[in-house]
Amino acid sequence: MAKCRLIGVQELDFEANDGKLIKGVKLHLSYPSDVVYGEKVDTKFISDNLCRKIGVYAEEMKELVGDEIELLLNPDGKLVGVAVV
Repeated sequence: MAKCRLIGVQELDFEANDGKLIKGVKLHLSYPSDVVYGEKVDTKFISDNLCRKIGVYAEEMKELVGDEIELLLNPDGKLVGVAVV
């Protein structure tokens, strides 16, 4: 589990250079880090299929911008959910 602040939500729907369709949501996050003065920033892409599976939708996530969220991970480190803290 990883707590972070949601600072942006980006909907993606495009064809990559290799012809593969990229569709989903990219979450822009910030969180404290021992190696950064202040906060570290990162992104987490959630495919459209995974969004539907775990119930994460861009419109709902946009309402949480600025809030603290928790990324729920399985033992392999794969995203299995997002919770509001």
